[in-house]
Amino acid sequence: MNILFINHMGFLGGGEKSMLTLMQGLRDKASHQVYLLAQPGELINQAREQGFPVFEYSFSGIRRTLNPVDWIRGLIKLGTGISNIREIISGKGIEIVHANSLKAAIMGGRAARQAGARLVFHTRDFLPAGIWRGALIGWAYRLSDRIIVNSKSVAQVYGKDPGGKVSVVYNYVEPPKIQADKAPGNVRAENECPANAPLIGYSGRLHPAKGLETLFMGFSHILNVLPGARLWIVGGAMPGEEQYPERLKTTAREMGIAGSVKFFGWRDDALEIMSCFDVLAVPSQKEPFGRVTVEAMMLGIPVVATASGGTLEIIENNKTGLLFDPGDSRQLADKCVEITTDPEKTNKMTRLAKSEVGLKFSAENYIGGVQRVYDSLAGK
Repeated sequence: MNILFINHMGFLGGGEKSMLTLMQGLRDKASHQVYLLAQPGELINQAREQGFPVFEYSFSGIRRTLNPVDWIRGLIKLGTGISNIREIISGKGIEIVHANSLKAAIMGGRAARQAGARLVFHTRDFLPAGIWRGALIGWAYRLSDRIIVNSKSVAQVYGKDPGGKVSVVYNYVEPPKIQADKAPGNVRAENECPANAPLIGYSGRLHPAKGLETLFMGFSHILNVLPGARLWIVGGAMPGEEQYPERLKTTAREMGIAGSVKFFGWRDDALEIMSCFDVLAVPSQKEPFGRVTVEAMMLGIPVVATASGGTLEIIENNKTGLLFDPGDSRQLADKCVEITTDPEKTNKMTRLAKSEVGLKFSAENYIGGVQRVYDSLAGK
């Protein structure tokens, strides 16, 4: 089977990493011919290194807007993109277009319809809020032959699913591998963090929806109980959101906690830094899945997370992690203190968590789940 993957971002984020893993599995384990069309960037570079045929296309200029001039330009750009994708589908004998984003689904869906291919829309998020949200969701649903979501929580976006198109396939999460020279003790020492200091950590995108203000409030409570505690923030903003990390630093100073908080930005050694955490905090109001949550559990790091979204499909409260009510900074603090002061309970919890997530989020389950979606299109 010939499959064209489309991703409108060139950035190599969690969704893009998950897509590359899927592409590898479908090529190597199921012998499909796999192609990629994406925005120029690290994703394209990685795909080339792994031997995939790639097509570059700039998706810039295609966006939601009420400006009539930008609207017309966007429509022209959209039409050009659809035409280019249709040519690839016809030229390479593509049978399935696998869209890894909403923008990719709309462009790829139109092109697939015109060229006689089928569209699989793979979404790992709740889709953006705003006046266009309902229309875009409806449009993507109509264009798609099948929709893959990464959690039951994301599946709820499509309501009752009248066409029976939506399937839940959990992401594969690769067991983290820590460099030998990046042992937790060494990383702590490099960053002037005492070996016995309770270390609370966050890893991921810096965005208002991630609940970092709740984490900062919670950390201020933690310092009242554990004055030597530290908070490490690993990650940064996506393009266009660069001002938010500076706002967070200002907030930390205004709260009087800046001396105990360290911002790392985006790091290639994010996993090595995370391996130092005594607790991973996941304060998002509503997480669609939670790759970092699973990675931490695989590393044996206890997780304190918001009881909402896809997190509820990963963590069983008081058994494989601790959950707190959305936005409740006091609960967050209490759970973190509990973990750092009750090693017996924590060790039991992390052992069970590591075992469960390794099975649930395996490559076999991920690739097999997607293959079953493909088979349903072929009537198997």
